[in-house]
Amino acid sequence: MSILQIREQSTCRKCGAKPSKQGRPSADLFRSFYPTWTRAGELLIANSMPDRITRGCSFRLQGLWVRLVELLLEHWKMKLGFLAPLAISVLLLLPTSVYANDLDGLAGVWTGTGSMKPIDGPRERIRCRATYTVKKPHRSLDLALLCASDAYKLNLQANIEQNGDELSGNWFEREYRQGGKIVGKNNAGNVEARIEGNTVAALVSIQTKADRQAFSMDAPGAWVSKVSIDMNRTQK
Repeated sequence: MSILQIREQSTCRKCGAKPSKQGRPSADLFRSFYPTWTRAGELLIANSMPDRITRGCSFRLQGLWVRLVELLLEHWKMKLGFLAPLAISVLLLLPTSVYANDLDGLAGVWTGTGSMKPIDGPRERIRCRATYTVKKPHRSLDLALLCASDAYKLNLQANIEQNGDELSGNWFEREYRQGGKIVGKNNAGNVEARIEGNTVAALVSIQTKADRQAFSMDAPGAWVSKVSIDMNRTQK
């Protein structure tokens, strides 16, 4: 059994769906195309677009993608000769990179601890809970960040839109009744943004790796000048 068949059967068992009759491109297609690329071709197909773009088990859509790849393989075999395997590799890797930078990977509930430095007091230990809710897949999400210490509370709400790697949106802090705009970038899951309001400006960094996240905010002169939190995802 090929790696393609194993992967398709595994996907079917997870969702209970039946695979399409069309399936994925056969190993024979790659062997006739360029012998030394058979293994690489199977691996690329097995790990490329369908599972990511459907985010489920839409085998009909996967079948359409497979057919497109087959047609391009046959066309490029005639037009590009020995360069075709490289072209196909690029084609298959592109869909993965399209969504590598989106905000959907933040979705879920995160909890952790950190510190908060008020402008008029010592640094305080805080407990935090962040909830990221996807509004439009690959395009926008809402953030609700609640942190509390013995003396202070931070209740930050934000909605963030993404266009390419550019971020924009609005934020509002409920305890101190302040709000404003957000601008920034998302670079491979690492968010760097600037939040601005009538009386506050801050730099925010959100670095995420799998189910671990580091959140920091630096706002010189604001009512809370520094926030630093380490969190783990507890619910997706």
